[in-house]
Amino acid sequence: MTTQGSLRLADVDPLVLTARARGGQIAGALLIDLALPLAGIIGGVAALITGSTGRGVALLLLAVALLAVTTAQIAHSGRALGGLAVGLRTVKTATGAAAGRDVLPSLFRGALQTFDLRRGRDPFAPALAPMPFPWHAGSAIGIAVLDALAADGGTANHGSPAVNPSAQRD
Repeated sequence: MTTQGSLRLADVDPLVLTARARGGQIAGALLIDLALPLAGIIGGVAALITGSTGRGVALLLLAVALLAVTTAQIAHSGRALGGLAVGLRTVKTATGAAAGRDVLPSLFRGALQTFDLRRGRDPFAPALAPMPFPWHAGSAIGIAVLDALAADGGTANHGSPAVNPSAQRD
């Protein structure tokens, strides 16, 4: 049995104080992310046309592997090489977390957003809700917790007027 209530999502928007990426930033990140795979595809097709089948297939497989690595990076951390260079992170709109295994379905559903980490808060950073202190809310449970923390010799300093305004002495 636990004394905690049921677990639920935070009461705070995970995307608070974030800044959406601009079109030019996204285009720059895509250019960086897709330059090598695109070069591999062009080189592979050119090699296949000229009759060098082995080299063409190897270049096409390399391009597919590069695309897979880029997709895995975005799924895991929300950032691939282009996002690192430009300062962007792509996350799920609903949670502010990386897309994980559903990166491609989320991308096609439009459930991902890209944010500028240089202008706003990183969606991975904790978004904290304001917490009322126990002496302001009049919570006996909170004050009991403070008293329990101070039981080791008063190191929690809960009786100091600087820490607890209601503890001012005459």
